[in-house]
Amino acid sequence: MMTPIARCNGTLLVESGRTSLRLVEQGGVSWMSTALFVTALVATILGANGLLNTALPASARGAMVAMAGLAGTAAAVLFRWRRDRRKRTTGGEAVVIFDFAGDRLIDGAGTAHAPLADARLTRTFQLASSSRALSLTHPTLGRIVLARGNPFGDSVDAIEQALVDRGITLG
Repeated sequence: MMTPIARCNGTLLVESGRTSLRLVEQGGVSWMSTALFVTALVATILGANGLLNTALPASARGAMVAMAGLAGTAAAVLFRWRRDRRKRTTGGEAVVIFDFAGDRLIDGAGTAHAPLADARLTRTFQLASSSRALSLTHPTLGRIVLARGNPFGDSVDAIEQALVDRGITLG
């Protein structure tokens, strides 16, 4: 049975017993966090403006209706995003598998790379983002980006901590 133990935007770290961890890319979540933040910010600004405009004559009522519609849209996006996030459990495409029983790292294509002790976690900068990404470096595998942080969503802290707790070295 696979148990989710950490999440970062569209990436989920799941555990299979105590013998392996699987990093699964579910996709499509990080852009939704950004859209939700921007929509909620615009709705808040326009909603506050709409409240201030209630003293205006009836000719400004159309603008208030438009602002209320935007606020409703933001609420609907939030509801859908939260519901979809709860539904996501362990499905998706595996990026990497940490096989502790076999002391090996398995890439997304199913190729085994040993030993697991040579794997190093590093935080790397992302172009055009203030958040960091979590990368895995291995002598035979090279560098793989495991998870990408998002200032409007999750950081890579939970996945990094879960991997470090299970013996993957920070480098």
